[in-house]
Amino acid sequence: MIVNKKVISFFIFCIFLSIFIFANNAFAEEVSVNSVLDIVEKIKESTDIWYERLLSFATQLFALILLFEFLWTGTKAVIQEMSLQDILRNIVWILLAGIFFLAIINNYQEWTQAIVNGLSNKATSLIGSGYRDDNPFLIGIKIYEIIEEAIEQASFLVGMMMYLCSGIIMIIFAIITARVIVVKCEVLIGLTAAILLIPFGASQMFREFAINAMKYVLSVGFKLFTITLICGITFEIFVNFKFTETGLLKNSFILIGVSIVILTIISTLPETIASLISSAHGGSGAGLLQSVNTLSNIVTAGAAGAIALGKMAGAPIKATHQAIRAKNIAKESAGAAWNSMGKIGKTVAGFKAWNGARQQANMNRSTIGQELKNNYNQLKALRNINRGG
Repeated sequence: MIVNKKVISFFIFCIFLSIFIFANNAFAEEVSVNSVLDIVEKIKESTDIWYERLLSFATQLFALILLFEFLWTGTKAVIQEMSLQDILRNIVWILLAGIFFLAIINNYQEWTQAIVNGLSNKATSLIGSGYRDDNPFLIGIKIYEIIEEAIEQASFLVGMMMYLCSGIIMIIFAIITARVIVVKCEVLIGLTAAILLIPFGASQMFREFAINAMKYVLSVGFKLFTITLICGITFEIFVNFKFTETGLLKNSFILIGVSIVILTIISTLPETIASLISSAHGGSGAGLLQSVNTLSNIVTAGAAGAIALGKMAGAPIKATHQAIRAKNIAKESAGAAWNSMGKIGKTVAGFKAWNGARQQANMNRSTIGQELKNNYNQLKALRNINRGG
């Protein structure tokens, strides 16, 4: 038996629509909006445990590097036949550098947190005290709720397009949230691991490693400072957003455009600011290309989903219109007898009207909907003539 593709599309559409409508309630108890913060807290707990072990290893590594520096300096003094004054000067510089970097190792966590948290707290004080690391994710949820409320005023097709727009916006803000969490994890994991580079400061040969680690601390702090400011400004833009009574779909597209702009900014600006300290090349070009590539994939997927949705929605909508027109034709043909007919009789009469239009469409090489429309207009015109006569 051959199954009509339109029937398959109709059932697929119904299943998709049911899942989309009821998914929010079905998974409400399983997924929490605080899941993003839970990830950060779990990483923070792990890094606190790792720090004690890394501190012990960094102290042992410092002792080995300091011993190496003394042996290297002594070897050079013998080979180059240095004077006692030069030998003492080198030893003093080794001891001063060793004391300095040993102090950094012993106070590494307190000093790095003072720098990074100080910059982060300053950014929070500039944008307000309500900032959280998962603000972009909460913004995405807020926009979805706003669109869901506005859909009640829209037609079916416009509502489905708005649902699609809300999905794209959620994906964009999920990417923004991922970017924020990456920076936060960089603060927690990257800075914790960087303590292993500080002991190399005891040796003049490897001191550049320790200096780069110290620059890295400042660059990450400014990166977090910049991304906090951007997210705070974004939250202020979207938190009071409301749909107007007209142009619902237009407003949805505007939200997508603004989200794209924010994603591009948050993918480029923090890296550019951080590069001022780390002396690396600015990440604006790479970040822009990456964000454009990500967005093109999102838009392509969204367009494909819209086309598939349109194809799936077309069959049931067309069938609904045909059924309504067939019912109107049967009602016009029956006249006063329509009210005395039962549900089965009305259904049979409507089917006969539809089947007649189908046969006419095959003969005239037309469509069923067009033939139904023509038949209804003819019956309506005939009724007006009879009334006039």
